[in-house]
Amino acid sequence: LASMYAGILPSAPDRLLRALATIVGPDGALTIDGVAERTPAPTADDLAMLTAIPWTEVDARAAIEVDALVPGLHGLDLLRRYVLEPFVAVCSVTSGDPAWGLVVPGDASARLDIRLVPGLDPDDVIGLLLAHLRARGLDDVGVEVLAAVAPDRTPASEPIVAAAIAAARDAEGRDPVVYPLMPAYSASRVFRDELGTPVLFAGAVTNARSNLHAPNENVVLDEYLAYVRFFGRLIERFAAT
Repeated sequence: LASMYAGILPSAPDRLLRALATIVGPDGALTIDGVAERTPAPTADDLAMLTAIPWTEVDARAAIEVDALVPGLHGLDLLRRYVLEPFVAVCSVTSGDPAWGLVVPGDASARLDIRLVPGLDPDDVIGLLLAHLRARGLDDVGVEVLAAVAPDRTPASEPIVAAAIAAARDAEGRDPVVYPLMPAYSASRVFRDELGTPVLFAGAVTNARSNLHAPNENVVLDEYLAYVRFFGRLIERFAAT
């Protein structure tokens, strides 16, 4: 309808933006009611592993070529958010069309990517989200689940982890950087649930400038060949355990 009616009409984009503001904190935190209580607190080992990671805000900004990171978090707290805590990305918000001119849109939509950590099941989080919206009178904001992947984690004490660390030393002559968890999707939970098999993400063919999932995603040939050498040593090291 024409924007002349905006003074007496509810606004679909306004309703959506109000809903998003209750789900996503200004620092990217997932602020759905009940999520914080279900998120496991980091252990002393987790924090020790984070402290050992050679990571700074300056390096992070330079690596992904941005001017700023989220406000309010710095140093270890920022790295902890990225690695050990759930967060949410607003990937798109769509409503109306600039070609329409001065018109009140009848609908609005957004696509969210909610990154979970072990202890947060996707079905439970969706249930919490729906209850969260209802409690705020926003139950007219519908939720459609496009895909869901259960989070998983392999303890650093697993033999495959020790084999990977040793293989990195063999291949590169130095200790690798070990993360307790990463905000990445995979099918590893299926292997754990069905086979009882821990899954390890070791080495990498990509770096921060590989532009993962972007149209110009790329791999550096020398890094690819280094990973081949590392993986060969990993097979040998793990076979000996």
